[in-house]
Amino acid sequence: MLKFIGDAMLATISFDERDEKAVCRRALDAAVDASANLKIRNLEREAADLPFADVDIALHVGEVLYGNVGAVDRLDFTVIGPAVNEVVRMEKLCEPLGQQILFSSRFAEAAGRCDGRLESLGQFQLRGVDEAKEIFGLRLSQTAALQPVEA
Repeated sequence: MLKFIGDAMLATISFDERDEKAVCRRALDAAVDASANLKIRNLEREAADLPFADVDIALHVGEVLYGNVGAVDRLDFTVIGPAVNEVVRMEKLCEPLGQQILFSSRFAEAAGRCDGRLESLGQFQLRGVDEAKEIFGLRLSQTAALQPVEA
């Protein structure tokens, strides 16, 4: 499901598969690929003096409620719940932490830390969340892989 929220987008991925680790690894790979491709596209647009977009990504695992919310004349299919609130608050940390992609500890655990591709950035208090949460980023060698190669 995709949900546009102002200048943000929320995407949900269902765990229909038994292997949560494989689903999380594919989500991480998709986020890394999207970020790298966007960097290349932004360089092209910047060189042509066109506007470009900065995009931050936060990945989290949690339960959500979904369905139509609203009145008969204005229904909105959406997802709600603490997991949604947490991932939205996580994304706000991308800029201050200098990271384009962040991961919750729950994601890191479910993904098996992706064979060492993820590293802890520390504990952070997220607005509206009772306890501080450990946030992960890509290891430096992985972040370097996001840099487009200049010709």
